[in-house]
Amino acid sequence: MNVHRQIGAESSSWRRCTNRSSRRDGYSLLEVLIASVILLTILVATSGMLSTQTILDRRARGQREAVRSLEAQHEAIRGGLAVPLANGEHALAPVLEPGPPVENFSLTLEVEGRGQGLYAGTLIARYEIAGHPSSRRLEILFWRR
Repeated sequence: MNVHRQIGAESSSWRRCTNRSSRRDGYSLLEVLIASVILLTILVATSGMLSTQTILDRRARGQREAVRSLEAQHEAIRGGLAVPLANGEHALAPVLEPGPPVENFSLTLEVEGRGQGLYAGTLIARYEIAGHPSSRRLEILFWRR
C-alpha cells in the first residue's frame, strides 16, 4: 500500500509541476487577445497617417505646380509673349513638370487695359486636390505697344 500511495503522490506532484511549467512556457488566450488589440490599434493609426500624408503630398504638389506655372507665365509675358490684350479672361497653356498629373489644372489671364500701353493682369491657376477646388493668383502689370 505504501508503494501505491507513493506512486500516487509522485504523479500528482508531477502534474502540478507540469501544469506550472506549461503556464510559464505558453501564452494564455487573454494575453494573445490583448496583444492582437494593441497591434490592430497601431495598424489603424499608421494607415490613417499614411492616407493623410498622401493628401498632404498631393496638396503640396498642386500648390508647387500652380506657383511654378504662374511664375513661368509671368516671366514669359514680361519677356514679350504674345497674349490677348482685350479686356476679359483668357485661357493660357499651363507649364507643368513631369510627374503625376494635377487634377483639373487650368491657367487663365484676366486682362484690363489701363491706357497708353499699360495693362493690369491677374494670372489665376485653378486645380483640384482630392475633389476640393483650389486656386492661386498673381497680380501683374505689363507694357505693350
